[in-house]
Amino acid sequence: MKFITFLLSFLLLSIVVVSCTPMSGERPFYKKNKIEIQKENSRDIVKKNGSNGIEKTLLLSLKEDPENLEIRKKLGMLYYKKGNYNTSMKLFQSLYNKDNSIFDISMPQKNFDHFYCFASSLIRLGKYNTARKHLFDNINVEILNEENLVKYNFLLIELDYKTESYANISEKIKNILSKKSVNRNLKLNLYYILADSELKSNNYIESLDNIDYLIGNDKKGKYLKKSKRLLDTIVNNSTDYFLEEWQGRITDTYRLIAAKSESNITFKNKIIRAINILENSSVSFETKTKVKKSDRSLISKIRIYTDKDYTTVMFASNDTINYVNPPHFDGKTLTLKLKNKDIFSDKNFITPPEGSGITKFTWTEENGLIVFKIDLSENSGMSLLPLSGYFEERKDASDKFALKLSIELPEMNYAGSLDPVYQGDDRYTIVLDPGHGGDDYGAMGVLKQKNGQKYNEKEMNLELCQEFKKYLEDKGYRVFLTRDKDYYPSLHERRRIAQNRNADMFISIHLNSAHRKNRKHWQSDRYYGCEMIVRNTTGVKPQFINFENVSKKEWKKKRSKALKAHKKLSNIFNGTIPASLDHPFNKKRRIKYKNLSIFSGMTIPHALIETGFIINNKTVKYLSSKKGQNKLFKGILKGIEEYRKTSYAQK
Repeated sequence: MKFITFLLSFLLLSIVVVSCTPMSGERPFYKKNKIEIQKENSRDIVKKNGSNGIEKTLLLSLKEDPENLEIRKKLGMLYYKKGNYNTSMKLFQSLYNKDNSIFDISMPQKNFDHFYCFASSLIRLGKYNTARKHLFDNINVEILNEENLVKYNFLLIELDYKTESYANISEKIKNILSKKSVNRNLKLNLYYILADSELKSNNYIESLDNIDYLIGNDKKGKYLKKSKRLLDTIVNNSTDYFLEEWQGRITDTYRLIAAKSESNITFKNKIIRAINILENSSVSFETKTKVKKSDRSLISKIRIYTDKDYTTVMFASNDTINYVNPPHFDGKTLTLKLKNKDIFSDKNFITPPEGSGITKFTWTEENGLIVFKIDLSENSGMSLLPLSGYFEERKDASDKFALKLSIELPEMNYAGSLDPVYQGDDRYTIVLDPGHGGDDYGAMGVLKQKNGQKYNEKEMNLELCQEFKKYLEDKGYRVFLTRDKDYYPSLHERRRIAQNRNADMFISIHLNSAHRKNRKHWQSDRYYGCEMIVRNTTGVKPQFINFENVSKKEWKKKRSKALKAHKKLSNIFNGTIPASLDHPFNKKRRIKYKNLSIFSGMTIPHALIETGFIINNKTVKYLSSKKGQNKLFKGILKGIEEYRKTSYAQK
């Protein structure tokens, strides 16, 4: 019996050892030496081993043998697979410069794989002329086998698609789709290009047909988000007549995407919001109008409606709405307390619309306050920036005042990963304001971008602020933006955001311009350097909701201190920024005094920086470069830290 037990144990151990040993004596990739690596086919390495750990191994091997062409080819393939097209393209370009036979397709299969990665990277990087030259000069189509011919034709289609040459693209795609060697992934990619091409050619019905095919055959859900974006484009660009006729078909297609998105609640909610917008759905709650006399004003209406990226809750009243500062969010429930208000109703809840991200909406009365509790879907991914609300005076409405509370619901963001409410966090808080936005382009440049459009101020302001935000956060600061996309917050809204974020400082970023009569001097030394814009006057007490409980006397005292700090901070920046910039961009300019509306009433330290002249091409290139941006950011940060040491910052 003991012998049988021993024999069974031995056999079991043997099976385990054999199952854990690579087939044919093959060693794991990370244990192979550079000679073994060199012998392996590039495509096989990536296919068998994936990308984890391979990059490090290849780079170490290349360090030992910098001239090893095979390792460079493998790295090129790997970076292409990882989506790093720029590095992949550069590797293959350097190899081609040394030996243009690397793309000789009369050689083994791997040469076409290398060519495919190189040409595809060129197309995806927008280097269309170079890609076209290689596609037509380096390939003898007659010797390609069917598999590679399909890939080659796909590259031609992708080139047409990227260069917006839609004339014969439909016919070319259908020709490839008829081939037996087209795999599922390539087929789906072709149907997506076909759907988008038909859309851009204004063939909306044909585009819908291809979107339906994509959704029906996309087993892994790879094209669901892309399909939704195509549908959104159809809706946004269609006439009212078309939407009225095809609304049922479009909403059915949205619902097909939603049905396949059960595992991604946030994305599914976004689809439902798109349907709600299309069908003009919202939930409104009106309170009783005939009620007993109250010594306080009334909340007359609450409305919940959804947009593409936001759910908005609107509270309407016949006079100013005040809330206790700030709205509190604990990761699940948003608590909003309104004072000096009554709400008369037989119930204390609203059933929120599907897809709004709101799961429960209730209110109670506590100590003279109306306390609203808004429970959010766990995966809604709230952004704190819109939470403080937006106050507006509606002149044509019977209820003249409204408080709009916008809740951002991005696709791939989770509430748990967001910055908690700022209460209890003593980090220095800065609000950055990218000037202009939306329909307000600001100043226009002379220099053209790669897309042929001239540089404009609103886009450069946003890029500078987004990069500066990262720079400051790396230094330990908390940073908010008044806008993170291309839209225009009102000046009132920008000031309110700064105040309600409990910010320690507000910095508005702009670019300078000059009169057209001086156009001949725009590229001269006359138009270099940063310029500080300083306000001299106090301005008026703003209608911030959270300022309603501050007396005019208190506000004037705070505003006077902030105005002094504004001038001090601007003077400091006027020294630290030029000192950090390279010549000729370090030209020191005089402070310019203008009573800008954006600073009217602001009670925190603030500054407006004209970072350079957008009409000067060298300045635009400098501020668009990593080097120029880091120099600018270093100068601003030095100014912030110098200001923080002053008495203005201590009081």
